[in-house]
Amino acid sequence: MTPRKIEITLAAPEHAPLMEAFFKSVWQSGDSTTPTVASTTSVASTPAIASPSVLAIQGDRVIGYLGTLPLQFWDGQREQPAHWFKGFMVLPEFQNGPLGFALVKEAAKHLPLSLVITVQPASWRLFKAIGLTHFGTLENRLRLLRPGRVLSSLDVERVGLGPLPFRLDRALRLAQRLKIAGASGVAAGLALRAWAAVRGSSGRLEARVAGTLVPADYDALWSRVRPALRFAQVRDAAYVTARYSDNPLFTVIEARDGKELVAFGALRQPNPEGDARLPGLVLPVLSDVLFHPARRDAALAVLQCAEQVAAAAGADALVCSASAPALLDALSARAYLRIPATLQFLAKLGPDQNAGTMSDWWLCRADGNSDF
Repeated sequence: MTPRKIEITLAAPEHAPLMEAFFKSVWQSGDSTTPTVASTTSVASTPAIASPSVLAIQGDRVIGYLGTLPLQFWDGQREQPAHWFKGFMVLPEFQNGPLGFALVKEAAKHLPLSLVITVQPASWRLFKAIGLTHFGTLENRLRLLRPGRVLSSLDVERVGLGPLPFRLDRALRLAQRLKIAGASGVAAGLALRAWAAVRGSSGRLEARVAGTLVPADYDALWSRVRPALRFAQVRDAAYVTARYSDNPLFTVIEARDGKELVAFGALRQPNPEGDARLPGLVLPVLSDVLFHPARRDAALAVLQCAEQVAAAAGADALVCSASAPALLDALSARAYLRIPATLQFLAKLGPDQNAGTMSDWWLCRADGNSDF
């Protein structure tokens, strides 16, 4: 039999039924919102209308999909439209072939400014092949809130930590076999709290869970922070309210100096399925943090409040991923431990723009909806 022709095309309203069938077959979801493109898109409203999506169609079915998310991008001088790549899937029988590259190549034609955060090596190599610059990985940090439970469950090899200094990995496995890892965790918890109290104090500044978000405060915060950032997704009132306001998955935390908003953070509820590497543990994510790099106290206040909120909700640990040195410094001061990095970041900017290095970017898990 002659193979049927495959068409690579931008999604349009008339493709909505085919896309709905594709999403249901891939993600086995009864509704029209896919797990990986939840923020843009329902098929009913057609993703292609809100932001370009590329389809691979064979006959009367979609066999591959690459979606995008619109964003406002700050390049150190101006704000301009750009897109995150988000939602990349090819049916199993068509994987490991040219289809993925064809989807990425077609999407790149329509997106002069594009960014992506991805985990799979095959995925980021495709984006690199069509001209995106690979900057590296966001650093992953973990704050132990209930160290006893974490140490009792932690499989060092499965998590990918590798050999730890002073053979601590062997000592942990021995403690688990002897059923004393929990007691060791109590001691570790005391040490971490002492470290955070000494090095990570925010002084007089405190943060609290936000009530109603005040758009003018967030626009003012972004206006003050923006000149200190080289590259970042715009985090103004329009972005913050659209993503976090009235969203039950998130708790917004605000640090104020008097009445002035000086920092915010967004705490995402843990994935109900958990992390397969840490079975049975409750792991919320600090998805987003914004503060002026000179206001270390504001960052520390947000982190401390996030830890308290997560602990009160029964979390075992808190995860945060970031690239900016100012935020990484605050995480270290609050005793967040470095864990293996998984989130690869790539971007394509204009021909006249020097995209710098990873440390020049203000990135968190919220970017590109990497927290979903």
